[in-house]
Amino acid sequence: MCVKGAAPAATVAGLCLLLLIGAAPSAEPQTFSVSASTTSVEKGEEFILYLRVRTDEVGLHRLTIRPELPLGFTLAQERQPPEIPDPLEAGSSFVFSYRVRAPGYLEIGHGQGRGISTRDPKNFIFNLSYRLGPNGPTRHHAVDLTLRYTTSIYLYLVWGIVGLLLAHGIKSLAKHRGEAAPAFPSLSNIIDYVFVRNLVGLATTLAIGFAVLVILARDTIPIRGWYDSFALGAILGMLGDEDLLGKLKIK
Repeated sequence: MCVKGAAPAATVAGLCLLLLIGAAPSAEPQTFSVSASTTSVEKGEEFILYLRVRTDEVGLHRLTIRPELPLGFTLAQERQPPEIPDPLEAGSSFVFSYRVRAPGYLEIGHGQGRGISTRDPKNFIFNLSYRLGPNGPTRHHAVDLTLRYTTSIYLYLVWGIVGLLLAHGIKSLAKHRGEAAPAFPSLSNIIDYVFVRNLVGLATTLAIGFAVLVILARDTIPIRGWYDSFALGAILGMLGDEDLLGKLKIK
């Protein structure tokens, strides 16, 4: 009888022990994360990186932070690195902000003959070292954040409009290629025909295309470089003409 009664008691005791273990604090109290004030970075733009450090049951001693920025990106000179308390008390939460400046159009990389490329995303790394006690061993940790690097909104719109103008010229010439043309057409005659005689079509293409370009960039610029903006404008200018492809076919 004693043996049979001891089994349920042991089972209950085991369940209670498991519940106590599950309610115990995590063995990894420190958490580190990085976020930014923007989802994409334009050329020459300043933005802020936020490094969040949280301690639960163990404080951090001698915390050092070493940011590693992509090529051409620099910390704003008017902003000093944030002061780091020593120690960071247990159960604390800190946010360290770093104002960063993206390279502009005329800035080039070390040993490069061209500007910083916008094709690849940019990775921002924070290397941290700290101790869990005043005399504890030094630990190292790294957190990173990846952001898109794009052209500026102004060049995006300018090259988009250039693409719209090119599309309007192609459509105008394609629609009326059957008309009689001078034996030696001059540049002034072509400009007059495309941009003066078809002024209504030009205004319509620019108005609709510009509105679409602005709407596409409402949250973030949808392209990376000026070449993408030029192609996007040309594509938008071509849309809406159902007879264009038929007119461009070789008879």
